Amino acid sequence: MKTLLLQMIVCGAALLPFSQAQAATYGGFAPNYRFKLTMTEKPLVTVAAIGGGGVLKKVPAGFPNFAKGEKVTFKIGSKGELIVANFSIPFHSGSDSSNVYSVKNVTLVSNFSQAALTKTSGKPTFMNLVLRKKSGSGLSTKVTQVMYLLEAPAPPTATK
Repeated sequence: MKTLLLQMIVCGAALLPFSQAQAATYGGFAPNYRFKLTMTEKPLVTVAAIGGGGVLKKVPAGFPNFAKGEKVTFKIGSKGELIVANFSIPFHSGSDSSNVYSVKNVTLVSNFSQAALTKTSGKPTFMNLVLRKKSGSGLSTKVTQVMYLLEAPAPPTATK
């Protein structure tokens, strides 16, 4: 009986890391979780460079060009990263009401995309998504960023 009990404990201990890995979530979302948010505004495109910058009239190549009202699909990757179009943004931190996606401990943020996601009852409701790309180097460095505002569709209202 002791041997059987000991074998069960050893077997259970061996399975514990596997069960914990399966249950891993990032800010309340498991890997491969997908959700959709709707674009609420036209994207804002800016460019910054040492010699100046400003607002661009259209979304440049290499960035997704989501239209106002378009439903955009997001996915949570295997390490908690937020994936949209050809961009992957690392999970930084999460709470009951929000998640932050950004590279940790970065001194030069201009290379990295970021997202702030608001949640209600554990479901995504609003996101400020900033996608960035750096080009050039030294004094010719240019950072282009596109900011998107997205929200969950409003639940249907009851009619009388």
